[in-house]
Amino acid sequence: YFADADHGWVVGRMGTAIVTDDGGDTWTAVRVDELDIKGVYFSDPQNGWIVGREGKIYRSEDGGYSWERQIFTGYPEMDDLFEVRFVTDSEGFILGYHGVFVTSDGGSDWVNNWLPIVEDRGAWSMTVVDREHAYLLGSRWTESDPELIYATENGGHTWTAVPGSNASILRGIV
Repeated sequence: YFADADHGWVVGRMGTAIVTDDGGDTWTAVRVDELDIKGVYFSDPQNGWIVGREGKIYRSEDGGYSWERQIFTGYPEMDDLFEVRFVTDSEGFILGYHGVFVTSDGGSDWVNNWLPIVEDRGAWSMTVVDREHAYLLGSRWTESDPELIYATENGGHTWTAVPGSNASILRGIV
């Protein structure tokens, strides 16, 4: 993930992250816990979030060189988390097997506003168009071939299935 032309982050397994502040000419390795990191997002070159397995969420305020674990109420502690996105400094989303978690206070509290019906069929990927409009890839229905793309027109308060999006091989949305 790149916040601008110079500042970027790559994350992966076993708590591995690498950071660049010169457009990728050089990289610095950073260790973040032992978790498999699934998602990274920076709102600017200094402030970022990562999420991963076992419900772990970390925040950095120094460009990703150090990370502090965030403990919140409102989400399953052992949930696998896949992606984190912020629309403004205070409004953001975390996607996981158990749903879409929304914050309106900069990440102090998270609320699940899209609870799946079937275990392990949560939300896996999302793209944010603007403060009100976003799309996510996920599943919450019991049909054998459910619709997998959902849209919001109200900042993620409600989600509506996109007709015809029931291709079970979809893996990401950008």
